[in-house]
Amino acid sequence: MLISTNLVLVLSLAAQTGQQTSSAPQMDRSGTPMATDAFSSGDILRTLDTGFEVGNAAVANNHGTLAFLSSLDENIWWLFLAEQNNGSHVGDFGLPGGIFTGLGFDTSRNLYLATKLSGSFDSTITAIQQNGLVKRTLFFPVPWATGVAWDNQRDIYWVSNASSISPVHPISGNIVGPAIDTFSLGASYLNAITYNSANDTLIVAAGGEGEFFVIDATSGDLIDRFPGVGEGGPFSSDMAGVCMSDTGNIWQTNRDDSKVYELKIHQVVLQVDGTAPGLVNLDVSSATPFGTLGFAYGAAGFSMVPSALCARVGIDIANPMVAAQLTADGNGELNITLNLPAGLAGATLQVLDLGSCSTSNPTTL
Repeated sequence: MLISTNLVLVLSLAAQTGQQTSSAPQMDRSGTPMATDAFSSGDILRTLDTGFEVGNAAVANNHGTLAFLSSLDENIWWLFLAEQNNGSHVGDFGLPGGIFTGLGFDTSRNLYLATKLSGSFDSTITAIQQNGLVKRTLFFPVPWATGVAWDNQRDIYWVSNASSISPVHPISGNIVGPAIDTFSLGASYLNAITYNSANDTLIVAAGGEGEFFVIDATSGDLIDRFPGVGEGGPFSSDMAGVCMSDTGNIWQTNRDDSKVYELKIHQVVLQVDGTAPGLVNLDVSSATPFGTLGFAYGAAGFSMVPSALCARVGIDIANPMVAAQLTADGNGELNITLNLPAGLAGATLQVLDLGSCSTSNPTTL
C-alpha cells in the first residue's frame, strides 16, 4: 500500500501540541509498579530451568518442545528434549560422534538439523529423524558452520558461520544464492541463527558483540539489534543458541547453563529510507491486516503505553509524541513518503500496532 503525502504537517503539529504517552510507571492489581524492563527487545519474559547443563546449548523448537544439543566429549552427543511451558525433561537420544555446532528444526519434513564440522573444517548438516536415526547428511563448502534455520517461505536452510549467512538447498546441500555478509552489519562470531516467518527476518546471535541482530531475509539489511543474556566477546560461551518461542519471541541458551531465557523481540518491521531533513520513506510490514498503526517519535529512552490502548506494553522512546494513526492494508503493510524538516533529525520513530499491541523496531530519522 503506497501513500504519498506530506505528513510532515502532522508531525510538525505534533511536535508543538502533540499527544504524549505516559512515562509514569503502570501499577499492577496490588498497587506495585510494573517492571519497566519487560517490554523492550532483549528483555527477559520467561526463564526455564531444565535441570541439566545443555552443553553447547544449541536449541530448536519442535512443535512446542525445546531440543538441546549437549555433549560429554566430541564423540558422545545427546539431544535433550524439554517442555516449552515449564522446562521439564521429556526425553533424549544419542547422536553420532563429531563436532556439532548448531541446531534447527525442519517442520515440513519433521527433521532436526544439526550443523557439524568435518575434518577439513568444511561443514555438514545432519538431518535427524524423531527417533534419533540419521535421515541424510548434506555436505557444503561453508567453513565453520555455527547454526542452521529452516525458512518455510523459501524452503531453504540458512546456515551461519563466523561472519556470514548462506542459503542452502534442503536436499542437495547446494548453496542457492548469495551469502549475507553479517560482518559488514557489525555482527561477528555468529553462534546461532533462527528464522522468524512472521516478518521474514533472520535473527542471529553475535557472540562478538553480545547482541542479537535482526536481518531482513530478502534484502540482507539490518532491521534491529539488542543485547542478549550474558557477555559478548570473541569465542564467548554465551548466546550459544536461539530459536523462536511459542509467543513469537525468542528462546536463548548459553553454554554450560541449565537455564533457557525467553527474550522479547519487536514483531512489526519498520524500515526507513532517507534521513531528516528531506524526503524519507517509511515502510511498515508484519502488522495486523487493516489494523491501526500509531506513529510515535521523540528521544530514545523508554515509556509505557497508556493501558487503555495496550496494557503492559512499552516503547523505546522517552516522552514520545503521537504523530499520526494510520491504517495498514490487507497484508499488514503501509508505505509512506514524508518530507521531514531539520527539527526531526536524530529523532527516534517507532510504530505501535494497536491491533496486536506489538511494537516495531525503533528507527532514527
